[in-house]
Parts: sequence; structure tokens; C-alpha cells
Amino acid sequence: VIGTGFFDAEGIEVLTKPEWDQPLIWHVFSALAASVIFGAHFWWQRTAAVQDPRKDVALTTLGMWFLLMAGLLAGEMVFS
Repeated sequence: VIGTGFFDAEGIEVLTKPEWDQPLIWHVFSALAASVIFGAHFWWQRTAAVQDPRKDVALTTLGMWFLLMAGLLAGEMVFS
């Protein structure tokens, strides 16, 4: 998702000269946030000595909300 966002934005320019009123920049940021959250969840789950189901559910839910937001923004860009 991150690679596709940078490809669609024609490279790193989306982060150096963002157009804050365009859905693409929010799509890239929400997909990046989802990837970071899922990565943190994976790392935490592998390194935590004691599993806390509340943190597990919280990180997964937060990541899914950002992933949903990225998908909705992609739909907005395609169908509007």
C-alpha cells in the first residue's frame, strides 16, 4: 500500500510538497500509520513476556481503523 501510494504520487514529492486538501496525502498517511501500527503490534506480540489481550485488541483495532480510512480515501479518489 505504501509503495503504491508513492508510485501514484510520483515519488517522495507527496511528503516534501503535500497538498493537504487532496485525498491522496491523507491516503498515504493513513496507510503509513496502519503499517506502523501493525508492525508495532507484531513486534510487541513477539517480545512481550506477558500477553495483555486489551493491548492486543487495541493495537489491532487502531490499525484496522487506519486501514479502513486508507481504503475509503482510495475509493474517494477513484470514484469522485
